[in-house]
Amino acid sequence: MGGGGREYRVCRALLKRHSAASSRKRLKRLHGKALAASEEASAALAYLEKRQAHLNSGWPRRNGCKIGTAHVEAATRILVARRCKQAGMHWRRANAACVCALLARLRSAA
Repeated sequence: MGGGGREYRVCRALLKRHSAASSRKRLKRLHGKALAASEEASAALAYLEKRQAHLNSGWPRRNGCKIGTAHVEAATRILVARRCKQAGMHWRRANAACVCALLARLRSAA
């Protein structure tokens, strides 16, 4: 792994600890000419810029919030299985999705 691997790890750490804006600023400052020369790199940077508001994982981490999705996905899988796999129940996928959406809405409002 050359210098690119190290730079990737540094930018990824900045993204996790602070925000996408920090990573973007570093990339523009250090590699601005290379980014302008490569169409693929420019597209990747544009993707990052467009979604930087959604990639702000520094604030939740600093405030002790969990940002992993594994627990949410596991809970969803268990709740859906309990609801849809009861004895004698037969569900169509669309109907099950609607019922799950309704239950999630009701439970999140509480």
